[in-house]
Amino acid sequence: MSLSWLFLKGRRVVATSVAVMLSAVLVLSMLSVSEALEKSAEERERASREDILLTTTYLSNGIPGGHALSEEISSDSNVTVATPISLAIASALVGGEDLPLVGVGVIPGEIEKFMGEDGVLFISGQKMEISDFFEEKGDPYFAGGYKGRWTGEILLDEVLKGKYGLRKGSRIELSGPGGRMNFTVSGFFSTTLTGGGVVSYYVKGAFMVHLSELQALSGLALSPDNGTVVDRCWGILIKVSEKLREDNEAFESFASSLKARYPLYKVITPQERFKRLDEQYNLVKVFSFSISFISASVGLLFLLAIMYINVQQKGQLLRVLKAIGASNRDIFLEVYLSSLLILFVSFLSAIPVSYFVAGYINDYFVSSTGIDVSYAILNTSVALKAFLIFAGLGAVLNLYPTFKAVRIKLEGVRAPPERW
Repeated sequence: MSLSWLFLKGRRVVATSVAVMLSAVLVLSMLSVSEALEKSAEERERASREDILLTTTYLSNGIPGGHALSEEISSDSNVTVATPISLAIASALVGGEDLPLVGVGVIPGEIEKFMGEDGVLFISGQKMEISDFFEEKGDPYFAGGYKGRWTGEILLDEVLKGKYGLRKGSRIELSGPGGRMNFTVSGFFSTTLTGGGVVSYYVKGAFMVHLSELQALSGLALSPDNGTVVDRCWGILIKVSEKLREDNEAFESFASSLKARYPLYKVITPQERFKRLDEQYNLVKVFSFSISFISASVGLLFLLAIMYINVQQKGQLLRVLKAIGASNRDIFLEVYLSSLLILFVSFLSAIPVSYFVAGYINDYFVSSTGIDVSYAILNTSVALKAFLIFAGLGAVLNLYPTFKAVRIKLEGVRAPPERW
């Protein structure tokens, strides 16, 4: 007996298809964002020009004697350059708003050696595209125990420039644990430091200044107890020689020697960064899969419920079909293939919608951060993963209404024996 597709008629089927499609859009979007996060993080790590990062887990305390330590490490024949950097939170009064900003302290003249020709700098996996740089090289304020000349140069991220109309030469006052200090805008940069997520709820922008000036602003330059120089920084970026970089065994040996020389600090190599990245994104994948599974289940349970209602409402028609010779196999295929066809068509309809959603996500975050990276990637791999979730779950859930249809009794109607 040929399929009559009795369960593919009526407005209820259209509503069911829309519900399943929306569920599929959510699944595809979640997997697209997860894919983009993993890919962009891998690209940032591979593009990073820091070979080794010496840092500490205790950001508030930092590494004491950062300038001297970097000079000590730079004196090693295996090292091309080592430079201290610092991170801090400060507030700025911009456009009548008191904005919390994340700051990066660097030493111009040294940090450029970690930048590409395109002006891109990576610090601990965070990307900064710098269009204008400091006019003053070195770290003049550090001279004489933080009594040198104050440059007051500051680079601001493009988000602040666009939102508040700042330009080169604009004056800005920052306040931190070290007091209030004035700066003059020297240029702008784009960064992933504040590119959405939890960080963007706490900080509204980023800035970059000379290292010693950020230390003074954040209270990391001098001891609060007796005023002696402590010169605390967040970490030391280390770039090794080409010869050492090409010899994996020698590179690992050098990294181990740094760990032995500085046991109180963390020595992070590219291999360790990738290992940490894998651990982080395994959690992201589990979370993404869990949300996708729940979303798919909601849509498919709706489909299951509608198919069950259809079976109950069309029970008399199914009895008639059985009475005129329809086998259990015919009934099974009628119901099961109908539900799978709804699932398949709904999923296909979700792909172009999800494509536009991924495009919107990319456009929104690129315009917000100024960084041209992918925030959602919808490719064949993502679509296949989503389809396997839907197909596997749908194939199992839709067995319930199907077997309900097969087990409908004739209730007194004389019919040929049931057969498969």
